[in-house]
Amino acid sequence: MKYILSIFFVQICLVSVLLGEAIDPNNTPLTYRYEKEQFKQYKNYPLPKKDITNEQLTRLNNESTYLIKTTELSPIENTILPAYLANAQKDFAWISYRLTGKFTGDLGPVTLWTLRLFIPDASLPSVNANDFDPYSSGIAALVVSRAASRLNAERKQIANYPIKKGAGLWSPTSPGYRGIEYGTAKTWYLASSKEFVVETPRRNTRYWQEQTQEILAAMDKRNGTETESVYWWANLPAPDAGEWNAILQKYFEETNTPLAARLWGRALFESAFLDSNAAAFNSKYTFWIKRPSQTNSQIKPLIAIPNHPSYPSAHSTISSAVAVILTKLFPDNQKKWNELAEEAGMSRIWGGIHYPADHKKGMDLGEKIG
Repeated sequence: MKYILSIFFVQICLVSVLLGEAIDPNNTPLTYRYEKEQFKQYKNYPLPKKDITNEQLTRLNNESTYLIKTTELSPIENTILPAYLANAQKDFAWISYRLTGKFTGDLGPVTLWTLRLFIPDASLPSVNANDFDPYSSGIAALVVSRAASRLNAERKQIANYPIKKGAGLWSPTSPGYRGIEYGTAKTWYLASSKEFVVETPRRNTRYWQEQTQEILAAMDKRNGTETESVYWWANLPAPDAGEWNAILQKYFEETNTPLAARLWGRALFESAFLDSNAAAFNSKYTFWIKRPSQTNSQIKPLIAIPNHPSYPSAHSTISSAVAVILTKLFPDNQKKWNELAEEAGMSRIWGGIHYPADHKKGMDLGEKIG
């Protein structure tokens, strides 16, 4: 995995600069709906002397990621929080830009208050509420009110999928059904998690026997680089979108990606991550396909088996969707994004926890979503 990073980011530095210049907050959409009249009041506020910077955004996101990781949230809230944060930060910056012609203000209020929708006592090391200025606080309050309304609606619709039991169906390997509610998350761009569904899997025993033989062959031929990839990608998914998040952040830092591109790219990335995750889990808990090691005891997984059904691979679905989004943002690097997506999905076959069909159909699903 490491072989990609240094050369990759040098190659796309120029593309990053061009992208940042191309993104105009006046012509790219806000996530939430607002009335133009609501913006006028902020023109009368004294403008703060500081502007939003890449450094502040990175610092706040690093602190937020650490807070999310170290806070005991429910799995679904852990999964949906990053997209709320990224979209709120982007809307705050976009509104301020439309008012002043630049990224005026402080991201501290909108970041902290969005986090407090999920973690009521949230605090961040670099954020002091006593330092909040009226302008930044006013816009942040408006944006967070929209996020709160959306979140309240989402919480009302979150529910577990019906539990299915029977011969040939997946059953938990430990207590609980991980992600059984993920498919009911409120999607950002899809109509719902059911907008795209993988095709109904075959129930033919011989077919799955052939699939397990392909896994055994892949594991037998697995080399050192592939073994490293299995472990490297095992941090996916949430809370910080796993290694895709690390790749994107490293890209931002090493190419000095402009602020507009970071805000816009992160909002699209986190939204695509959530939507594709919801779609993958909708299909998982629709078909209830067993994990490979539950079908063939010869398969000895290299990593822990996730406690949810196999089909399709969430890694493949998410990675494919993200690759499509990043390709739209950075089209000259389509090959690299696709290589990363393929590696993420294949790592699950090399690790013995997914069938080739899980990967292929997940990639197809993610491409449609992206």
